Amino acid sequence: METASQLIDQVRKTMQAQHLSPRTEAAYCDWIFRFFLFHGKQNPREMGEKEVAAFLNYLSLKGKKSASTQNQAHCALLFLYNEVVHQPLTKIYFSRLKHYRSTPAILTKKEIDVLFTHLRGAPRLMAALLYSCGLKITEGLTLRIRDVDFENKQLRLKNRVLFFPASLKSELQLQMRKVATIHQEDLNLGFGEVDIPATVRNKNSAEAKTLAWQYLFPAVRRSKHVATDQEIRFHLHESVLQKALKQALKTAQLNKNACC
Repeated sequence: METASQLIDQVRKTMQAQHLSPRTEAAYCDWIFRFFLFHGKQNPREMGEKEVAAFLNYLSLKGKKSASTQNQAHCALLFLYNEVVHQPLTKIYFSRLKHYRSTPAILTKKEIDVLFTHLRGAPRLMAALLYSCGLKITEGLTLRIRDVDFENKQLRLKNRVLFFPASLKSELQLQMRKVATIHQEDLNLGFGEVDIPATVRNKNSAEAKTLAWQYLFPAVRRSKHVATDQEIRFHLHESVLQKALKQALKTAQLNKNACC
């Protein structure tokens, strides 16, 4: 009988072969594992549209999940059956949740100034980059040392180049020195590796230990990479910034539901 771990391993290998993002990989594997448990650890190869629909209906009727969450679970199971199990699902009838879009909270310039007085350290610099450069939270968190061009005051992303304000130059330089110190400590302990794109790793795996590829906002602790089982240092989790921003809003007494 195929175990959950064996199935998840197959899903991971398939997703990595297709160069899908680590975030998508983690989310899909989590939903597939939940589906596995929901049906009493029954082999997915022995199930189909009926069982998938039952799980998705549970999320909408009893699980009290949002429409986007249900849609993510749906996509994960479609990937499982189409790409791994190779039993494509044809028609799945389930209760789809409706998407409700809320009006975003807009902070005034004065409120922004007050908010930033209550942010400290890496969360403050991250928030400043998001605000001044128009970055998405994942783009800010996954910035590498090599992405910062001080001479031209630019951030070089995969699909575009953005300018950062001169006022952030000294903070960015200080953050880079902190990263360099952390990286050297990791190297001294026999670690120092970071996850890099598969195309780069295939050309030169040694790049994973260079300072240039280290994250600008590294995680506090090292953790094991699910694919290589090696202990590496990822970037900070998005919840670090989200919690810091939420606390700053509360401390500043800004009664608006603002987010990253």
